Amino acid sequence: MTSKLITNDQFTKFVTQTSYFTKNFPISFVETGSNVYGLSLKINQEFAGIHIENTSEYLQHPDFKINKDIVRLSYDKNYDRVLEDNKNKKFSITSFEIWKFLSLYVKGSIVTYDLLYLSPTYTNSDLNEILPLFRKGISNKIGKSAKTYVLNNWQKDRTDQRKIIMSYYRLLQSIIFLREEEYIVDINTIWEDYLSYSNYPIGRQVFLKYKENNYRKNRLSEKEVTGTAKELEFLIDEVNKASITTRLPDNSSKDILSSILELVTSKRIQLT
Repeated sequence: MTSKLITNDQFTKFVTQTSYFTKNFPISFVETGSNVYGLSLKINQEFAGIHIENTSEYLQHPDFKINKDIVRLSYDKNYDRVLEDNKNKKFSITSFEIWKFLSLYVKGSIVTYDLLYLSPTYTNSDLNEILPLFRKGISNKIGKSAKTYVLNNWQKDRTDQRKIIMSYYRLLQSIIFLREEEYIVDINTIWEDYLSYSNYPIGRQVFLKYKENNYRKNRLSEKEVTGTAKELEFLIDEVNKASITTRLPDNSSKDILSSILELVTSKRIQLT
């Protein structure tokens, strides 16, 4: 990591000294986002994580509390809060309250895999047994989540180059995970070490143009839209096949979910 970027030690110090996180309970954070996926060269860093909200805040009536299921915060180089679109933004944090994270987890939401399998930037040793429990309870729903992600992107804009590339990325990523239970985060590793570009020539063409253009997106041509549609349809079929043959269960174990519930309840009682 270069000197311009925030190191793990700097981020840990920031989390442990920032009022929002000290009054709640941070569990774990990872660096995520398109630059980590190999789909961007931007300097701004993105972190995602999980926290347990302070009990007195958590138990407030919904009409009298700010929704804190998902907290989004942005900071400049001096660690002062800024707006998300501020040109001086240095890094951003998206943190999921544990119950929100759990609801996404049981649905197989792709964001939960980032949080469970990427190398942690910060972890809280006071609850370090919860993440291994989450990993043990992973189900095969990653495929369904990836397909939903792709179809939503397609409905929004089928000519958006970056959305199409992300669709390839998520489908390929889910196929590898269903088959091998390995979560590969870098798109270049996925293409080069696991799956051949030759099977998806239009996707390869679109990705290389995006990469050669320093990750500045362009609109897809009509030919590229037609070609990527066929390849994505083929990949969805591969996801379906992988979902059938995977060793992963259809649902998270009730025993594991009960153990997670017990840990969270115990910790929340302490947070007054």
